[in-house]
Amino acid sequence: MAFDNLPYAGYLAAELTLGYGFAPGVRNIGDLGDAAANLVVTYRRKHVEVEVNEDTADVTLRIYAEWDTTYEHGSDPVTFGHNIAPQLILASVAAATTTSVHDAHEARAASLASYSSHRKLYAAAV
Repeated sequence: MAFDNLPYAGYLAAELTLGYGFAPGVRNIGDLGDAAANLVVTYRRKHVEVEVNEDTADVTLRIYAEWDTTYEHGSDPVTFGHNIAPQLILASVAAATTTSVHDAHEARAASLASYSSHRKLYAAAV
């Protein structure tokens, strides 16, 4: 195939599909309206989307709400550059598959509340 000669052809494909249960990747031909779209393969599982650029090895991760079956209203994307170890990327993917957008909002609120309590305790002790 024409894409087999890309520097990172197949990067993370086996890990995502076999190890984490993602659907086989789909090349984004035409999605972005330029030649760069041909270099990106998208993997989806439940409410998680992973885009792998097979030219640069950049990996973008997004989490979607469970109700969003069109994958249009995702969280802000997180992009891992080519110098990030695949183990760290896959650990983030694993964490994303066990959470949801709702859980993330609750965890953020709990973290902020904890920080606020910590500051009050620290101020009282000083």
